[in-house]
Amino acid sequence: MFKKVTSTRILLPDRFTAWIEKKFPRTIKYIGLSMSACIGEMLDEKMPKEKVAYFQSGTAIETLQELETVIATYKPIYWSKAPEIGAKWVREYWKQHRFVQPRFQGEDHNIADGIWKKVFWPFPWW
Repeated sequence: MFKKVTSTRILLPDRFTAWIEKKFPRTIKYIGLSMSACIGEMLDEKMPKEKVAYFQSGTAIETLQELETVIATYKPIYWSKAPEIGAKWVREYWKQHRFVQPRFQGEDHNIADGIWKKVFWPFPWW
């Protein structure tokens, strides 16, 4: 019924972290906290597209038509460098369900600490 313990070694925090890293290889990714500003930085090549896990946006978009309205509004203001590429990327993230909107869960959305959040991806428990 119970598994016999064969090792009594205690992993200290630094050794535990190294063990986790070895057992669950991860890469550093980023969560974009502002669709408009993050897509703008991606277009300016400040953030590679491959490093973006998903967007957590302050928008409240429910339909594809609403998404297209937001895209049309953002293109000339935030993505003027390459508006069609920015629009294409937003549509890709939307279709891949890599677009979270906390307002639908009644949560506040704040970008006071910056527009990017660094995460380890994939999470070891996924």
